[in-house]
Amino acid sequence: MSSRRAGARKAKRRRAPTPSAAALCAAGAGVDDVISSLGDDVLVRILELLPDTRDAVRTGALSRRWRGLWTRLPALRFASGSRPEFSSAANGSQRYIAFVNDALALRVAQTEPAVEHLAITFIMRSLLQRCFEAAQGWIEDAVRNDVKSFVLELHRSIDYNYNNHGSNNRQKLVITLEHLASSSKMETMRLALGGATLRLPAAATFASLVDLSLENLEFADGSGHLLNRLLSPACCPRLRKLSLRKIGFTGLDELLLEAETLLELSMKTLLLCPMVGLILRSPSLRVLHMQLCNLNVLTLSVPMLEEFWFLDAHPFSNINTDQELSCIKSLKVELTSHACCVSGDEDEHMYGYEYMYNDDDDDEDTHSDDDANDMNSASIGLLKCCATATCLDVNLYITQVSISSSTFKLRFETS
Repeated sequence: MSSRRAGARKAKRRRAPTPSAAALCAAGAGVDDVISSLGDDVLVRILELLPDTRDAVRTGALSRRWRGLWTRLPALRFASGSRPEFSSAANGSQRYIAFVNDALALRVAQTEPAVEHLAITFIMRSLLQRCFEAAQGWIEDAVRNDVKSFVLELHRSIDYNYNNHGSNNRQKLVITLEHLASSSKMETMRLALGGATLRLPAAATFASLVDLSLENLEFADGSGHLLNRLLSPACCPRLRKLSLRKIGFTGLDELLLEAETLLELSMKTLLLCPMVGLILRSPSLRVLHMQLCNLNVLTLSVPMLEEFWFLDAHPFSNINTDQELSCIKSLKVELTSHACCVSGDEDEHMYGYEYMYNDDDDDEDTHSDDDANDMNSASIGLLKCCATATCLDVNLYITQVSISSSTFKLRFETS
């Protein structure tokens, strides 16, 4: 027993001493010195990996070595939804606007290196004109400072009701870019404006713009010619890709789009009140995707088109082409088995329309085969004039069936 105790005492004496608090602090200081001794370019690269610019700004509290380094970032990303102080606080919108404005002012003051990429996502708690005024200022700042890539996403807590976008009872929330400056360096721009009314620039040019996306906005009355000007070689001589999504038009009888340099065009959910015709002239266009465009007449002059998706909510659209689409390789259309009627019940329609049998006392369908042929005429016409297509994708909709007062319904979709 005594020998066992003696061995334990010897082992205790041989055990390494516990580091003191001072030693731990010294070790920590050494690690900190190693990081701080890295070059500015390496530290800036570390800051670039942070998901939000606010995180980069806060690193200035670590030490003097980090203070102000974030102002050398070539890419700035602001997201209000990722911060509870902006997304949940009662004055969150005002605080977010102030923070972004202050950060941009400090960053722009550091002229080298230039800001190349700017992305701002703003979830607005209420429909306030000052939020859109701030957004207008951010667009102007991005253009004035010649950023190469600019993304602005505005979101509302309550979805914008496009069915009433022309109502006089709705407050008009406007972003005015009529006097926007020109940019020689911007290459990509995406504006998702939360349902705001947009006044397009009248004279600005974008010499390097290649990719443009406009989403969730309404063009000011009678501004179709300004959109056409924006797409022209005189304004955007290098434009190759255009996306229009959830766009509202008013005060138009016909929309003309002439884009000589465009290669890809995607249009989804165009809201034309009332439904009007679209004339598209794009001699270099290779890819055209159209879905829920709600058009009466579509007139195409696209001799080089290779891929065409036509999935339109308006079943009686007429498509006119100035020649056979002889370069088409891939075609996607939709067909339905019976005529349809517009329904206001969102649970009773597909693609914005209700497809159903109307069962009479004599159990005969009130819709004729001619109605079904009419609503498929656009798709059938495309099948006829796209004989060169080697890839065909057809969405076939089998109508909803209602039998007498029964609630039995049959609906399925195949492609």
